[in-house]
Amino acid sequence: MPNKLMGVEIRHLRYFDAVARHLSFSRASDELRVAQPALSRQIKDVENFVGVKLFDRTRARVRLTSAGAAFKAQVEKILMQVEIAITAAQRAEKEETEELVIGNDWRMSHPSVTAAVSAMRERHPDLSLTLMDLTMPEQVSALKEGRIHVGFLPMSRAGIGERMIGMPFATARMNLVVSCKHPLAQKTSVKLRELEDEQWLMMDGTDAHGYRSFVMRLCKEFCGFSPRRVRRARSREGVLNLAAVGEGVCLLADFMSPGESPMLKILPVEDIKPVEICAFYAIDQQPAALREFLKILREMKAPALKSAKA
Repeated sequence: MPNKLMGVEIRHLRYFDAVARHLSFSRASDELRVAQPALSRQIKDVENFVGVKLFDRTRARVRLTSAGAAFKAQVEKILMQVEIAITAAQRAEKEETEELVIGNDWRMSHPSVTAAVSAMRERHPDLSLTLMDLTMPEQVSALKEGRIHVGFLPMSRAGIGERMIGMPFATARMNLVVSCKHPLAQKTSVKLRELEDEQWLMMDGTDAHGYRSFVMRLCKEFCGFSPRRVRRARSREGVLNLAAVGEGVCLLADFMSPGESPMLKILPVEDIKPVEICAFYAIDQQPAALREFLKILREMKAPALKSAKA
């Protein structure tokens, strides 16, 4: 018997169920949109597979045998489980498609990230989009633990793990911010090595730990020194205010640098290469919504590249 049942397919069970419910081959064939002779052959196949007669058929009526009634009760359960399985799969696909969790330090966010999120909302208004405010070290942890789908970090963070992919989507040039009265303010650009003996202004607290470490690493990587004299402020605004009154110098990415100010001078730093900003995500966790979001980031990068070539 088990070998015979191996030949029964879901469609056979659906055919049987339709006839058992209607107790009519003509009405069942209409529901299934299957020709009545073909349906009769399929029911005969089911009876051959099962090895017992399931229906008593006359020209006047169709009725279930006792074996057919017992079979019907189990077939209904099987078909219900199939529907549950299909619904679960569809729900999982829908949740995968309609959910995206983005981690970013929104106090130091690249404009392209903000623009991409806005575009994602416009294109997919039904998307469940969660924005988590995380420092760079927190993003690394959240990516490894699977709490976010994507985070934004400089390429120098590429060692966050083998499972992570970093997709470059923007570059950031580093600028020096100093008081207009600082001797360096007379220049049009500076070199990082000129700043070794300056007092450095850096953001304090765990919120700014990632950026502070990033700046320290740039100094070490490009010029071989670590800032010795450091004064801390609680926020970016605090750092800029201290710079404005001549308390030191600070290094900021161009998208974080302040606009024109009568008290501050913004100077490009010649000997630091532009830093690649990357969207990091797990290689084994790429839901449809994430793929669409990465596509938007790539679209935003393309015009920038064309402009640079022109």
